Formats: sequence, C-alpha cells, structure tokens
Amino acid sequence: MVLILGIDGGQSSTRTVLANAEGELLGACRTGPSNHIHEVGGLERQYEALHDGVLGAFAEAGMAPRRVAVACLGMTGSGHRATIEAALDTERIALLGDMDIGFAGAIPDLVGTAVIAGTGAIAQGRDAHGKVHRTGGWGFLAGDEGGGYDLGVHALRAVYRAFDGRGPQTRLTPALLAHYRASDLRHLRELLYRPSTTRAQIAASAVAVAEAAAAGDAVATMLLRRAALALAELVNGVLDALDVSAARSVVMIGGLAAAGPPLLEPFAEAVRARHPAARLTPPRFDAVRGALILALRELGVERLSPARLEHLDRPITYRDARPAAPEEDPG
Repeated sequence: MVLILGIDGGQSSTRTVLANAEGELLGACRTGPSNHIHEVGGLERQYEALHDGVLGAFAEAGMAPRRVAVACLGMTGSGHRATIEAALDTERIALLGDMDIGFAGAIPDLVGTAVIAGTGAIAQGRDAHGKVHRTGGWGFLAGDEGGGYDLGVHALRAVYRAFDGRGPQTRLTPALLAHYRASDLRHLRELLYRPSTTRAQIAASAVAVAEAAAAGDAVATMLLRRAALALAELVNGVLDALDVSAARSVVMIGGLAAAGPPLLEPFAEAVRARHPAARLTPPRFDAVRGALILALRELGVERLSPARLEHLDRPITYRDARPAAPEEDPG
C-alpha cells in the first residue's frame, strides 16, 4: 500500500493525516504548534509536533509506523528542513506554506482564487493556463490588512476612542473586557503591553467583533466592513493579474470567514464591482486535506476522481496528542 502524509503546521496546533494513494483517510493526530522555530526550543518543539503526529496517525490507523511515499507539509511561518527530515520517515518531502495547502483544499482543481483571513491575510489565485499570482501576507508590520490581528487592533482603538469621548460608544467595550478577562480599560491596557500577549490572542478578539456586529453594534459593523474591503482589495489584485474567465471561483478561508454576512456581503460586493464574473463559493475541503491533495499530485495524480473526492470528504477523527496548555494568568 502506497501511503502519504498531509500535515498542516499552525500557530496553535499541528494536524497530521495519514492516507493511501486512493485518498482514503486512515488515521489522524493533532499535536502542538510546529511553526515557532525561531523561539527558544522552537526546533525541538517542531520535531516533537511532527514526529508525535506521525506516530499518532499510524496508531489511530491501527498500523505500525513505516516509510511513506510523500509527506506534504504546509507550514505557517516557516519550516526547518533538516528538522523535518529528521522527524519524518518519507521518500519525498513537499515543504510548502499554509497558503498553498489552504488553496488546494479550498479549490481542489487549483483553478480559482482563495483569500486566507486568519491572524493575517493573504490571497492566491491560479488560472487554467497555470499562471499563479499572490497578494498580501507581508506580516503585521508591513501588511495583513483585513486579517484578525488587524481587526483586533482597530477594535481596541475604537474602544479607547469611545472611552475618551473621541468616538461613539460601542458594545465592543464590554465584549473586549470579557475576551481579555480585564476588569476595566486601564487593566486591559496593562495586559495588552505584557510581553506574553501574542498576536494570535489579539486576532482571536475578532470573534467578539463579529458577535457585537450580529447584535447590531454600528462600530463593530463598520470595522467588519473595513476588513471586508481590505480582503476584497487582495482578491481584486489577484484577479487583475489572471485570466478571470478561467479563474472565476473566489473562496474565503480562515477564522474570519465565520463572521458571516457583515463581512462576506461587502466583500462579495467589492469583488464583483471590479470583476462581475467572480463567484463567491464555499471551500471544498480544509487545509490538511489540501496537503493530501498536493501529496497526491506529487505521486502524479493531476485530477481527482469522484472516488478520491468522496474519500477525502469523509470526516476525520483526530487522536489528540497536544501538550497540556499552561493556565492563563488573568492579570
């Protein structure tokens, strides 16, 4: 049996899925983060997340560990090839970014445009002629407009403007205090500037913004519209560079897509205003299945048969091997 691995290495966890060349999902495991390789102990953490993920996937499949034909990894941030080679027993490694596997999962035939709206924001498209173009993804200092971190920062600024009397009152004030477990805005400021506060924690406050918008808060609705227009700008930049007649499908993936109509409707309007033929469609699969799709392409499978698509569509049960998270300090 020819075996492949699809690995989605993220900021909070790593997902590893074992499959065969027919796309049948055999076993899966979720381990800790594998992308923080520039931190103290980061390479050891990456090795453990990948190595333990493979062992867990084989165990979940009821199989003894063995060499696989291809391992395709999509890493948020970066991957250290020597560490990856030490952690995985594989004939071939395809080391890619999270955008690559996210795109392949969302659009399995690899013709269309996808925007990832997670902590950051990046868009990628490919037309039927094979031309690829990418916009965004420049990080929180140089870009990432429309991503969760960018939205979270603007929500914080709106709350402090309201407190100062420089802006309208907003439901975001109690929502963000609850999100950060702060007693008041001065306490919140103290928490925000602690070295332990991460961009991912700020990005997670996008959930509070979406909930406030759903409750009718005008400030939260305005912030989501601002994010939507920034994401549409990324997509329009991709479509401007491609043969749009051959890349009409537009997919949004990432946590921010769950914000619903207050984000998706202005996003779709802004894309169609410049590219009327564009169609906003839901993603077909998730990123880890995208890694499996790209692993199959490494084996020479250019087009997925209906049977392979059906196999990939089946639910995944993950063995959870993540390390215990330390208890949060509320302040």
